[in-house]
Amino acid sequence: MNLGRHRDTILIVSFLTWGVLMTFPLVTAKAALTAESPVLLYQLFGAAQYLAVAFMVRPSGDLIGKYDNLQISVVVIIFLSLGLQLHDDAALVAVGIVYTIALLVTIVALSLLFTMPTDVVAKCLGGTAAVYVAFGISAIALFGWPEDRHLGPIHPNSFGTIMLSAFILSQFREGVFFVLLRIIAFVLAASVSSRFALIGCLLAFFVFEITSNPFSLKLLLLSGLAAAGFVVFHHQIGDILALDDPARNVSSGFTGRDEEWFSAFDLIAEYPFGMGFKRPPYENAGHNGYLKILLEFGIIGGGLIIAAVLSIVVRALFEAAAGFRDDSPLRRIASARAGGLVALIFATFFQPQMFNLGDVHGITLMLLLFRPGRVSARQTGFSRREMQLWNSPARAPLSSPGDQK
Repeated sequence: MNLGRHRDTILIVSFLTWGVLMTFPLVTAKAALTAESPVLLYQLFGAAQYLAVAFMVRPSGDLIGKYDNLQISVVVIIFLSLGLQLHDDAALVAVGIVYTIALLVTIVALSLLFTMPTDVVAKCLGGTAAVYVAFGISAIALFGWPEDRHLGPIHPNSFGTIMLSAFILSQFREGVFFVLLRIIAFVLAASVSSRFALIGCLLAFFVFEITSNPFSLKLLLLSGLAAAGFVVFHHQIGDILALDDPARNVSSGFTGRDEEWFSAFDLIAEYPFGMGFKRPPYENAGHNGYLKILLEFGIIGGGLIIAAVLSIVVRALFEAAAGFRDDSPLRRIASARAGGLVALIFATFFQPQMFNLGDVHGITLMLLLFRPGRVSARQTGFSRREMQLWNSPARAPLSSPGDQK
């Protein structure tokens, strides 16, 4: 047990280090999206050290067997997409193949976090939220309060993405400290007027509350306060969301990316079977994760991935709402995951990629999406018989250990 705990600690430290390297270097980069940016080097090192540590300290041989059919289908489609890389320049083909293999390896490495006991997983994710909020506070301290959405060299939506992920991951832990983290993350997302991040935070919060305790008086009071706040502060809310600000982009409206989406549609029509992971040109990918998936994996393959992802989210919602007793410690984990997935699939409409190897959005989504559906007794503290019930396909609904007594 002690050896297992030491391995858990090593894995957590490695993951937190990756979180630091995905965020804090952004304050030094003038152009984080360019190939010359040092941010990419930090991201590469962060990912490499985590992958190395994860496969050294956690067994991964039987992990694929713990995925459910929907998760396996996504992995299989990504693997088969290696064939889509075989076009154009040989160097681009090689880079695309390396990226695709790296994506598959990263998915498995992230899933290894969930081979730890669930309470340890919650501590890891809560710690990651603290890292992201610390980054946000440090950026404000360094560059001052944002003016016209600008926060030094950090893109407002990149900053908002990190705050959204901080909000989501903080919900895996209870306590005043993590409530404070959520408040800070939400306020910092509002400071750069990151619309999708603000709406995502609200979605994560309400899904969590509804699935964890749908008849809570707290939820009713908060809903009333939210409605009253919207009425009283509707002008300020309108300014933060900037739903009709042409300076944000042509035809800003809700998305601000109408022209980019039409450009992506044209490219999808040109490559209906897909171009391969990381192969579509950034400027023609629509700045929309779903359109990017269709461009990378094709109308059929990409459509199946999107359908599988949405099905996983629906199942996560069902399990969170009906799978555990109200006082089960596992219910918080399930509700936090469901709320996070709903928020992230919404945010994916406004993010350049659904899956990514270096940004917080993609890593957080893949982490929650590929949590193994079948778990071990060590993870939950269940008895062998309780684990048989848990992992049975016929379980309806899921139960906690106390339900079996």
